[in-house]
Amino acid sequence: MKSLLMQLKNLLQDEGIETKAPRPLSQPVLPSLTALPKGQIQQSLQQLIANITGGVQGGSKAGAAGGTAAQHSDLSKQALEGLAKEADSALARIRATQMVTRGLLSDDSTQMTSRTPMDVVMELPLTLGQETAIMQMQIGRDRDAQDEGDDAGNAWRLRFAVDTIQTGTVEASVALRKDGTYISLWLERPDTYDSLFAERTQLEATFANAGMDLQELRFIRGLPAASKARAGARVNKQS
Repeated sequence: MKSLLMQLKNLLQDEGIETKAPRPLSQPVLPSLTALPKGQIQQSLQQLIANITGGVQGGSKAGAAGGTAAQHSDLSKQALEGLAKEADSALARIRATQMVTRGLLSDDSTQMTSRTPMDVVMELPLTLGQETAIMQMQIGRDRDAQDEGDDAGNAWRLRFAVDTIQTGTVEASVALRKDGTYISLWLERPDTYDSLFAERTQLEATFANAGMDLQELRFIRGLPAASKARAGARVNKQS
C-alpha cells in the first residue's frame, strides 16, 4: 500500500502537481497501542470524489454545454491536486501507525489505563458497497494467557474497530489461545446487536468451518469505556 501511494505521489509530482498541507476541521484519533482502536467515520464514494475534485459538480454539464478546453483543463488539474492531497494524507497516516508501533510517537493513553499494550497497530481501508471506511487494528501477544499457562508465542490478541452506515460503530476483541478462540463484540446500535445475535448459530458454524475452536462468542450492547487523555500531554514544556 505504501509503495503504491509513493509511486502515485511521484507520478503526480512528475506531472507538476504539488500538494498543500491539508487543514481539515477535524482529525481522526491518533493510532495507539494501548487505547481502544477507533474506526474512522465512513464517507460515500460520491463524497470522496467530491473531495478529490474540490467539490466541483458541474464538469459533465459544462462539457455538454460546450465548455471551453480551459475549463476542462482547470477541472482536471483540480482533480489531480485533490488526488495528490488524498495520497499525502494516506501516507501521513501510515507513517503515524509505523511510528506508534516502533515507539517513536508518544502514546498519551499509556498512563491512563491498565490495559497491556499491543505490539502492532495498523489501518485497513475498506470499500463496502458505495461507502468507504477505515478499520483500525491492533495485534499483540496475549501475555496474560501466557502467564496462565499457555506456551510463549501461542497466545495472541487482536482488537479492531470499524464504523459504517449499515452497522454503526463495531469494536471487537479476539483472543487466540491454546485452548481455543474467544471473541467479544461491542455494538453501538441496538438493531446491529439484534441482527448479529439472531445469526449467532450461523456465525458459530462459520467459525467452526474455518477450523477455529470457538470457546466463547459474546455480544455486548454499547461500546467499551474509552481511555481518558492525560491532561497536558501535548503542552510544549521545552520553550
